[in-house]
Amino acid sequence: MSDELSTAGDVEANVGAIRVVLADGRVVMLRPLGPGDQDAVLRLHRELDGRDRYFRFFGPMPPRVVDLVSGMTSPVDARHGSMGVFLGAELWGVAHYEVLADPTEAEVALAVSGTAQAHGVGTLLLEHLVSLARHHGVRRFVAEVLTENGRMLRMFGDCGLPCRMNRESGVTHVELVLDEVETYLDAMAERERAADVVSLRSVLQPRSLVVVCAAGGHRGAIGPAVLTNLIAGGYSGQLYAVTPHLEGILGVPSVPTVGDLPVACELAVLCVPPAVVPEVAQQCGQRGVRALVVISAGPAGDSQRPGQLLGEVRRYGMRMVGPNSVGVSNSDPAVRLDATVAPSPAPSGTVGLVTQSGGIGIALREQLGQLGLGLSAMVSTGDKFDVSGNDLLM
Repeated sequence: MSDELSTAGDVEANVGAIRVVLADGRVVMLRPLGPGDQDAVLRLHRELDGRDRYFRFFGPMPPRVVDLVSGMTSPVDARHGSMGVFLGAELWGVAHYEVLADPTEAEVALAVSGTAQAHGVGTLLLEHLVSLARHHGVRRFVAEVLTENGRMLRMFGDCGLPCRMNRESGVTHVELVLDEVETYLDAMAERERAADVVSLRSVLQPRSLVVVCAAGGHRGAIGPAVLTNLIAGGYSGQLYAVTPHLEGILGVPSVPTVGDLPVACELAVLCVPPAVVPEVAQQCGQRGVRALVVISAGPAGDSQRPGQLLGEVRRYGMRMVGPNSVGVSNSDPAVRLDATVAPSPAPSGTVGLVTQSGGIGIALREQLGQLGLGLSAMVSTGDKFDVSGNDLLM
C-alpha cells in the first residue's frame, strides 16, 4: 500500500507525501525533506547512540553537523535530494544524496533512529530516493560503509539493484547502478506485498481485541451484538470491552475508557456515535492499538471530521476497516474471529468474501450457508477510508 495523501486534514508539510507500510505492518508517511524539518533531522542525529553515530560518521558527531543538516533539508534540486520517514510528527529515518563531479553519480547516506531499526525504514527510504535521483538524471549511487556495519551492507546488497562492493582497510565501497531491472522491480513488489499482508494481520488475526461500546449501551445495541458474536464464535484471543458508565457486559472484562485497558489490544472495534469516532480513534492510537474496524457510520456533521479520523489513523500508523462496516470474520480454528453484527453465525469453509455493502455481505453469508458453503474470512470494507479490496487481494 502506498497512497498519496489528499485529505482535508493534510497540511503544507505533507506535500509530496505518500503512506507506506513497513516490514512490521506499521503505516508511516514518507516525503521529501524541507527547511521546516531541520530541527527534527538534527534531533534524530543527536539522539543516535554511540555505535550508530560511529557507523554514520566513522567517528564522533562532526562539529558542523548543523551545516550538514541544513544541506540535507534544502529544497530538492539537480544536485541534491533527501527523503524522510515519519510516524505522526516523529522522524524515524532520513536518506539523502549529493551529486558528485560526474552528474550521473551521487553519494548516498542514511540514518535511522535506533527505535525504528529492523523494520524496513532504510529500505523504503532507499527505494524512494532511487526514484527521486533517477528523475534528476542520476544513474549511480556510491557509498562508503564501515565493513562491520553488516545491516547497512545487507540493505544495499538485498535491494535488488545491481550492486558492487569492494572492501579495503575496514571500509566497503558500495556502488549501486540505478537501473530498474526486473530483479529490482520484483524485489520492490514482493516487499510491498509482504508488508501489506503483515499490516492486515491485526485485522484478521488479532491476538487481542477490544469492542468500544457507546455510553449506556444495552444488550440489543451494536457493541453488545459484536461481543455476543465474538463469544459465541469462541474467539481465541484476549477480549475486552470499553463500556462507559457500566461495570461489565456479557461477562467480558470491561473498563470505562480505552486508556484504562490493561493491554494494548491489536484490534479495536468501534461501535460509538459517529461524532466521537475521531476522538476514540485517537485514544486507540495513544494506547497502542494497531488496527480499527469502525462499525459506526462515517463522522457526520462537521465536514472536517472525516479528515480528523484519517489524521488520527495516520498519526498512529494504524490500519482501518470502514467506517460503515458490518465487521470482519476469520474462521481459522486458531483465531475463531466473528467481529460482526451479523444476526446469525456463518459456517466455516473455504470461501473468502470482501464486500463494500454490509447488507449484501450479510445476505451472501446466509445464502452461502444455505448452499452448504462456509466462509474462511469476510471483510466488510464499508466506506473504505483505508483498507480496500485491493489491499485484501494481496
